[in-house]
Amino acid sequence: MGLRNTATEWGSVAKALHWLIAIGLFVLIYLGLEQAGHEFWEEFHEVAWIPVAVLIVVHILGSLYNHFGLKNDVLRRMTHGVK
Repeated sequence: MGLRNTATEWGSVAKALHWLIAIGLFVLIYLGLEQAGHEFWEEFHEVAWIPVAVLIVVHILGSLYNHFGLKNDVLRRMTHGVK
């Protein structure tokens, strides 16, 4: 498994980014549900969205870079799946 995407497999950077986004979203949801009465978790939840939002923006920019910069089929594979 390489860093970059291939025609048949996502690269390790893409896989890591997707896992970080998924974990971040689940953590935000959990903290949002559990924050009642816990001041520390309320404060943490209020700022924890920032790194998740940054990861999502990096994901969007990465897909656009692959499509327009590298001119590969990553954006099509993200929207229509690997064929």
